[in-house]
Amino acid sequence: AVEAEATAAIATAAEEMAMAEIVVAAATATEITIIRAAAVATVATVTEMLVAMCRCRQRQCQQQK
Repeated sequence: AVEAEATAAIATAAEEMAMAEIVVAAATATEITIIRAAAVATVATVTEMLVAMCRCRQRQCQQQK
């Protein structure tokens, strides 16, 4: 269930990135590169947070058993 949540969150982030790219399609190549780099960093951070949350939940579940 946790993996499904993480996958859904990543899919949402990917969709938002795609929409952001459409919005900035008129921007210069340099601007797009900067925005893409920022977007990739954001998704990486979100993924790391989700992984940390999953690990935390797994630990809590194991402690409750």
